[in-house]
Amino acid sequence: MWFLIAAVERMDTTAFHAKARLGGVGRRGYDPEMLLTLFVYAMAQGESSSRRIERLCHTDVAFRVICAQDVPDHTVLARFRQRHEEALTGLLTESLVLAAELGMLSMGVVALDGTKIQASASRGANRSEATLRKMAEDYVGRVGATDAEEDALFGPDKRGDELPEAVTDRTDRGGRIQRALDVITARRTKTEAEEKKKAERAQKRAAARKVEAEAEAARAAERAEKYLAARRKAEAEAAKTAERAEKTVERAEEYQSAQAEGAPLCGHPPKGVDPVGVARARWERARAQAAARYEAYQGDLAAGVVRRGRPPLPPDEHCRVRRAWVAYQAALAARGLVTAGQDTAGGTDQDRAPGAGAGNATGAGTEQTADAGQAPGAGTEQAADAEKVGAGAAAQAGGPAGENAGEKVYANLTDPDSRLMKTRDGWVQGMNCQTSTSEDVFILTARATQDTTDVRQFLPTKDAVETTLATIAERTGRTDLTIGTMLADAGYDSNENLTAPGPDRLIADSKRRRLSARATTNPAEGPPPEGASAREKVNHRLRTPDGLATYRRRSHLIEAPNAWLKDGRGLRRFSRRGLAAVQSELSLAAGVTNLLRLLAKGVTTAQLQVA
Repeated sequence: MWFLIAAVERMDTTAFHAKARLGGVGRRGYDPEMLLTLFVYAMAQGESSSRRIERLCHTDVAFRVICAQDVPDHTVLARFRQRHEEALTGLLTESLVLAAELGMLSMGVVALDGTKIQASASRGANRSEATLRKMAEDYVGRVGATDAEEDALFGPDKRGDELPEAVTDRTDRGGRIQRALDVITARRTKTEAEEKKKAERAQKRAAARKVEAEAEAARAAERAEKYLAARRKAEAEAAKTAERAEKTVERAEEYQSAQAEGAPLCGHPPKGVDPVGVARARWERARAQAAARYEAYQGDLAAGVVRRGRPPLPPDEHCRVRRAWVAYQAALAARGLVTAGQDTAGGTDQDRAPGAGAGNATGAGTEQTADAGQAPGAGTEQAADAEKVGAGAAAQAGGPAGENAGEKVYANLTDPDSRLMKTRDGWVQGMNCQTSTSEDVFILTARATQDTTDVRQFLPTKDAVETTLATIAERTGRTDLTIGTMLADAGYDSNENLTAPGPDRLIADSKRRRLSARATTNPAEGPPPEGASAREKVNHRLRTPDGLATYRRRSHLIEAPNAWLKDGRGLRRFSRRGLAAVQSELSLAAGVTNLLRLLAKGVTTAQLQVA
């Protein structure tokens, strides 16, 4: 608290004092620096509500010290924040000037990124242009119809709220009172009768529900008994089928075992015993057992019976059924009926390979993916890259993705400045906040934009950083505030961003793990080849050890400050509406984050108080 008080005293607050009213009637106004310090400390605690700040000024020691127990009303706080939007936006620059005066701010590497923050608006309030025009026409028509109806009802020269003549006339006041009492008595009698009828109907409904519940319980018991009888019958039939199959297999195995040992065999061999038959019988037995277990489980599941343990697999996906099927196909191949690895031509559904078919997600589709040599997750990454490229192409064509010709454009009734934006967690109604940080992790710029993608925000962010550094250099006299390398992820990848004049930059075209894989499998050294495009030159640098090591610094330089804004400052949702109001709230949060960064780097209150 004392650190932030000293920091505010050290910063230039002329813009806040310029709008303070001096003289006049009424009580003395609050000191702008005190109100600013309240907002700075509240933002450091993740608090943005004017009403909660007012309550904390009564209960929290730090807030009471800041306001000197002269608690401002929440309306004073709200008007101060609204009146000084532009000054609050400049608070970020003031925090950077303070850091520069203390010998901080290193510009060797500047990282930038965008983060979506939810607006104070609902996604359900989005309307198309046709809907908005219809709403406007309906409203105008409704207002006109209401005026005409009231003119006809009350007269053109009357408001409609005048006292009736019966009220202004006091000659029949007693009669009016008695009539009013009669009305109340009649209404009470009617209400009591209705309540009695409601109670009787409720009793009848309860009795009917009880009878229906008892009947339903009896029907459920009957259904359960029928189900158990059918299940026992099915299990008996399955047991008989399995027993017959097992006897056939046993006879075949005994005959083949004796034949293999060379023992003399009298009489003809058992009818139908051959290798193909034996293999098929084993497969059918395994499948029948698996089907019985699976059908029993499905029956229990339909009846609501809870069974412990792992649920059984479908018959054709069981390991024993698959092994029996492979043996059966081998016997067919040995007989010359089918070649190995080929399905039985013209076979039935049972003769087809277990798990085969158009709906199988674990069979041929998996093998084809493995044969193609495609790495797991490659399809997802390719889809993400395709989406990024599509967004970049739409941006270079001159319009944001989702706002192409022929598509509907929507506006939000709650906050028209907000936009519907896609995030990794779904769609949000919010703003795309572009931030950049220095090498020693100070937030240099924080801009609230309406662009749904990042690709068109690289150059505005670069210009904003250069303008901010020029202002800091002018006010502090420092000459070492020159940008070394700017780091940006694949969301900023475009030829315009790569070739625009300005400082050195490393803009990726893929995710970090893919960049690392490229540098490992195809490392590069030295300068890029002659005639290479801008994209190829950057990719060559990212495959060098130095280039990849530099780019890897981007994540912790920019992702951590974005997390501080959302989690530390509580800025997951803006508390005000409108682009200017959102920008002032974002700049305040970024400036407070920089002040807390000074505290984390060991700057003391005594150092701030030194002139």
